[in-house]
Order: sequence, then structure tokens, then C-alpha cells
Amino acid sequence: IRTLSNAPFVAELRAYPPAVGAKVTAGEGKDKVSAEKFSNEAFGVLAKYIGVFGKPMNKGKREMAMTAPVVMEGGEAGGEGAAIAMTAPVVMDMDDGMKRSSMMFLLPADITMETAPVPLDERVKLVEVPARKEVVRKFSTENAEKMAKEVMEFLGKEDSLEVKGRWSLASYNPPFTLPWFRTNEIHVPVEEVAAVKETKAEKAETSEKAEKA
Repeated sequence: IRTLSNAPFVAELRAYPPAVGAKVTAGEGKDKVSAEKFSNEAFGVLAKYIGVFGKPMNKGKREMAMTAPVVMEGGEAGGEGAAIAMTAPVVMDMDDGMKRSSMMFLLPADITMETAPVPLDERVKLVEVPARKEVVRKFSTENAEKMAKEVMEFLGKEDSLEVKGRWSLASYNPPFTLPWFRTNEIHVPVEEVAAVKETKAEKAETSEKAEKA
């Protein structure tokens, strides 16, 4: 939507449409993904779901022609798995101890909860990701926690935006990519203050009309 700048700090305010995500959470499922080795293990589980390492670990619900890097048609339910193109980035949430607690692949825009292939691995959960606005700061080798702290400090002084949740780390590369070749982003969910005030005013108006009725 727009660039946020207060030299040397630079970030962007972006608007994202609704999406479907395939998500793995640390400590869930029969074969739990450990928090200690979370990045590599969770990435592997999700990569198998979309078919990066061979036959996809999912049940194809419908035929799909996907975009690059994978183009394949899926079978009907119970048939061959449907290969899915992973859309960058990979999104990782942090717990209160700054450990990576979940990892999510965002699926292509034409996939819905009804048409998404069913995971064969119980650790993979399909989730609806609502439309949202986020402040995004791009970085490469810097410490993610440090970058997030700087974004939160900037937003603490930004009157036009209100933080609406915990920050997350988005990565455009597999965990084994060398640090200096990585593209990472800090994402902070926000709401524009004007929109917040408008929503409160609408609620007040609705309540007033109800009282008069």
C-alpha cells in the first residue's frame, strides 16, 4: 500500500488477500516435530505434502494445473496425490520464548479449504488465513528478533497504525540456504487507526439505533 520510512528504518505496509495455508505446529501429532530441530523438520513435512521430494503426501480432491515451479494435475480423492506449487514465503510464528512454534506454506490463490488436497500426514493442518494488513521489513543475515524489535519500536511511534497481533518471520528460502543468500521478512499485523475509529463509530451507531428501536 505504502512505504514507511524514518531513516535509516524502511518498511512497507502491505494488504494481503485471504488464503489457505498448510501448517505444522511444534509438539503436535503422533510423530511430533521437535521445537529444537523445528525449521528443518517442519519444512520437510510440508515439502512432502506439496510434492517437492517426489510423490505428494496428500489426497488429490480435484484436477489442478498449478503454476511454476510445479505443474501437474491431481487425481480424484483416493487417487494419486496432487502436486502443488509452494508460493513464497514460508511463514514462521514465534512463541513467547522466541522459539519457532509453527511453520506454514501459503497455497496458490485458486485453492480453497474445499478444494485443497487432504494431507496424509496428520501433522499438516489446513488453515484459513484471513485478509490482512501487515507492516513488512525485509532483511537477509540480520538477527530476526532484532529486526522485529526495531519494527515494533517504530510502530510504537506511528500514530496511523495499531498493532493487532504477534510478529512472524517469513522466509523465501529453504532452511539449508546459506545466510547471505536468504531473503527474509518480519511481518507485523496492523490496522489503520482511521479504520479502527470508523469501526468503533459504526458499532456505537448500531447500538444507539438498537436502543431507540
